[in-house]
Amino acid sequence: MASFLCILLFRVLLPILISTSVIFRPSGLSALYLLILFYLPFVPVPTEKTMSGHTGIFLKILIVITSLTALGQVIFQIVLVAKPPYAEFLENDVLLEKILRHVGFIRLNNVDPISATVWLSPEVVMLAISIGFFIAMRKLSAPISVEASNEEGEDSANSRSTKTQQKYFSYLVAIGRYCVLFALCSAAVLRPSVLGGLYFIVFLATITWWSCCKQLRRGFAIVLGCLTPVVFIHLSALYSYQFQWPQEFLERNSSYARYFGLTQLITVSLDSSDDPRNFLFTDEEWASFVNPLALYLLYYMLVLEVKGLLQPLSQKKQGPFSRLEGSFSGQLGRQMSQRLSRRQLMRSATT
Repeated sequence: MASFLCILLFRVLLPILISTSVIFRPSGLSALYLLILFYLPFVPVPTEKTMSGHTGIFLKILIVITSLTALGQVIFQIVLVAKPPYAEFLENDVLLEKILRHVGFIRLNNVDPISATVWLSPEVVMLAISIGFFIAMRKLSAPISVEASNEEGEDSANSRSTKTQQKYFSYLVAIGRYCVLFALCSAAVLRPSVLGGLYFIVFLATITWWSCCKQLRRGFAIVLGCLTPVVFIHLSALYSYQFQWPQEFLERNSSYARYFGLTQLITVSLDSSDDPRNFLFTDEEWASFVNPLALYLLYYMLVLEVKGLLQPLSQKKQGPFSRLEGSFSGQLGRQMSQRLSRRQLMRSATT
């Protein structure tokens, strides 16, 4: 039960919570959280072993990063207050104000409460998430102290837990194929583009291969592995396009933006009478807003499925007839060894 809860929290809830700090505030600090989201599927699920290794190090680094970003926000506001009047030098230097705003630091004078919350809350949320998940994962993955009567009981318990994990893993890999196909189709049709056409071609080729009674194994994993960097670049470009400078360089209705599926979802008013610290959502259709979520779902499932399909065979769950085959081979081996030993005894007796 604890292992299932760790999977649910780490693989489902954590990406959702981190994405809330990325979506509503396009900036350099949120781009750092986006990189954490990209790396998240490579991190193993928390267990007693991984918490002392890869996963534990990742969660500790996450705490350090979120602490530094939160500290940076606090120090920036202290600097603005320490030079009265508040943030006057930023009002006089438009370029510096724009650079700091792209990084994620803004002055809070004459800004509405909603915009101030959007700009400052991601650091608070990420710091709370990093600390809370580190504590929760340590408690859930901690070993249960049970007094074992003998070593055989401990070995049998460990073997049962290993078999259970392998069983769950095989189920997840099998379900992952359907999730990858669903994500490929969704990312292809939500926002038609050149890259969307690539996703659709891979989708059609995969289901055609599968419909011919072929198995999706190592070759399928290699194709998905080659597609993963494309999705990474696509999603990174789409997020970068939400910044003010890329939108000024590449117009919203330009051909290149449509070819590569770049859509302005959040924009900043260029009118001098409007405050550039206030984000404005564009009037795009709903499919354009769902498209980034579909792209990240595709990336997430691609990484997990490639990891599962390329895992060594010794770590995968054995087939349903492996025990039967093992028992037959064991019985035949014992019978043959007994017959050989009898023949050797008879020969030695006759000689």
